[in-house]
Amino acid sequence: MRSGVNGDDKASRIGWKMAGLAGETASHVGAGLLLGWGLSQLLNNTVWIATGGIIGIATGMASLIRGALKLNRQLDAPVSKTSGAEKSPDENPKERSRSS
Repeated sequence: MRSGVNGDDKASRIGWKMAGLAGETASHVGAGLLLGWGLSQLLNNTVWIATGGIIGIATGMASLIRGALKLNRQLDAPVSKTSGAEKSPDENPKERSRSS
């Protein structure tokens, strides 16, 4: 049985997802290099390896930044004790304004 606060479990899950982003970034770079190498072999020109590497780095970094910002927003989101369907009108400002 797990002992911990709900927020700690959420932070741990998000931390593992952030760690997974490193592997995703490396795979983007590797894929770019592999495609560049393939084009270099096909066209007998070595410039495609560097081009593929640069494109792989750019897409990997864009994916890393986008994923990290998304996970950071999830981490900063407040942890609610109840789901949205179970909230009382006092906890939801929209419901409070409708009942007034």
